[in-house]
Amino acid sequence: MLKATQELRSLIKRLTQRIPFDIVQEYTTTAKLYRDEQADKSSIVVVVRLCTAKPLQDALSKSALRVPSIVEMLQGYEFRPEKILILKSPSCSSSKRTRTIPAELWITDSEDRLPTHTRKYRASDPMYQRVYKSRKTN
Repeated sequence: MLKATQELRSLIKRLTQRIPFDIVQEYTTTAKLYRDEQADKSSIVVVVRLCTAKPLQDALSKSALRVPSIVEMLQGYEFRPEKILILKSPSCSSSKRTRTIPAELWITDSEDRLPTHTRKYRASDPMYQRVYKSRKTN
């Protein structure tokens, strides 16, 4: 783990296929532990980067990480929705064709150090909320 005085920008995990719920829970717990080690916990941002140019709804449904589950778990660890970001970036996609969209889980102490992306949503954004609610009812 990083010392509280170091800048924080860390890739927790890159996934190219879906994983069991207990492993997702392990990754969100890792994010919580990183946050808990920091002097300024309020600056910590958790990022799910979806490696695709597809629309958000498609990206969420085909992502290697179940984003709504991660958002709910992080909120259970008292991460505020505005500190949970969903990024889209075709630059990190795999050259290998798969049905599952690669996804990455990051943690950083500043939005100035986000991984590269073309779109950014917060878990509190109306666009994300609309897509998330439509996925829950389907």
